[in-house]
Amino acid sequence: MHDPTLAEYKGRIRRELKSRRTQLTDQQQANAESALAQKLLGSLFMMSTKRIGLYFSCKGEIGTFPLIQKLLLDAKKQVFVPVVSGERMRFQKVDEQTPLLLNRYGITEPEPDPLKVINPRFLDLVCVPLVGFDADLNRLGMGGGFYDRTFAFRQGRGHKPFLLGIAHQCQMYEQPLPTESWDIKLDAVLTDKDWYFPGSEKQKPTD
Repeated sequence: MHDPTLAEYKGRIRRELKSRRTQLTDQQQANAESALAQKLLGSLFMMSTKRIGLYFSCKGEIGTFPLIQKLLLDAKKQVFVPVVSGERMRFQKVDEQTPLLLNRYGITEPEPDPLKVINPRFLDLVCVPLVGFDADLNRLGMGGGFYDRTFAFRQGRGHKPFLLGIAHQCQMYEQPLPTESWDIKLDAVLTDKDWYFPGSEKQKPTD
């Protein structure tokens, strides 16, 4: 059942966290996206992944374009990005020649091609956008529920794909985030500053 009080509370948190990231300067944004790409691409964690789900960033999200560009140059990696259709989200393979367009949310996505769509169960790693996360790796998204529906089969950790939230450090919320039964918890979070794993332990796979 929809809880208007909870929805209002989550709305206030979203506004606060979105405000934090929109206050970052262009230089801070550029530094953050470069640091994120370096941390992820340089990690041992990345060596075992082949099929990667990764979104095109927008509206103050930590930049993913350098990361996508570098992964597309790696012949051992395949990149799949979200395509929204109605209330559903599919992951579609892209390369450097893939035509891109803006969807109804103003987000870049590839021109739909059913022949290039992958079942999300076959992805190794999915980089998940977020508005906020907490020490227990609960995720606060934009509220559309696309990732929760797409990865509902991932209730509970330990199954592919590995769900990695990526964000600016300022998007970590200091208090526990409100959750609902259908929310999918992340396996880890990577910011421009640190890695976060279950139990709020900081670990650095690059070390």
